[in-house]
Amino acid sequence: MDKRFCSYHFRFFRQSLIFIIIFVLVSSTSYGSNGSDTLRDHVSQPGNIPDFHDYHTPTIVPGSTGKLKFTITNRYNYSEDSSDSMSNVSLIVDIYRFSTLEEIKDIGSISHSPKIIEGKSNESTITITNNQLTIEFRWPEINKDESIPVEVNLKSSSESPQGRYFIRKHLNFLFNGRYFDMKSRGYFTDSQWERASENITDQEGQYNVTGPDGENITKYVEGKLDLNILGVDGIIPDTSIRVLEPIPIWPLYVLIGFAVFFAILAVVFYYMDEKGKFPGTKKKLDELGDKVKNFRYRRE
Repeated sequence: MDKRFCSYHFRFFRQSLIFIIIFVLVSSTSYGSNGSDTLRDHVSQPGNIPDFHDYHTPTIVPGSTGKLKFTITNRYNYSEDSSDSMSNVSLIVDIYRFSTLEEIKDIGSISHSPKIIEGKSNESTITITNNQLTIEFRWPEINKDESIPVEVNLKSSSESPQGRYFIRKHLNFLFNGRYFDMKSRGYFTDSQWERASENITDQEGQYNVTGPDGENITKYVEGKLDLNILGVDGIIPDTSIRVLEPIPIWPLYVLIGFAVFFAILAVVFYYMDEKGKFPGTKKKLDELGDKVKNFRYRRE
């Protein structure tokens, strides 16, 4: 009797456990396919993601230094009863590619590429790694509507190949109790980017989300990507710098000098022929012209 009683309870416990596991799996699957993650929708909106603006992208002469500058602004406004600050913010800036009109190469195959020598930003902790190709900024908090200026100082070698050097960014932060991860185009291959965009059915750019209060919001953007395929919560912009020898200025000065000289000659000839001015000069020019003609005749 006791054995049957124990066996019965064991079977009951096992069936109950299986039922609970199945219920959890089905519930999570349904949420993943049909549920709406309102917070992520808000954070990932192209019009809400942190704004990178006020760019200054330098052209660096080989062997000299330059400053890459931009500003980050927190644009989040989720709801009245939530914090709109971004905390534990990390921004990685990374030189990753070199290109000219003829070729494109990964930065690892370029010798004497520009290096990151210093970074500046308000209240940030700064770390330079990866053979001075990567710099990380860390801020404890960026409040709503707060703008943070960022400056990256770079130095090129006199042997640095001339061309454009592309710079990618990786941003992650804590917002309303959740971590979010955003990257720029440089972190994805062409095939990944194509797969993320090929399954978008709404070709008109219509972007439907659920707002903080449960209302349906329709927005229009220039393009859409399946962020789940890319494994990020938003796309932020790449940028670039150039290493280039300056164009010599002296040929321009020579051309300007010739233009001024011939303009003066044109004025002088006009006054000599039309106004009868400078008769002595005209006589000497005529004598010089005759000598040139006689010299040509003798040569022939």
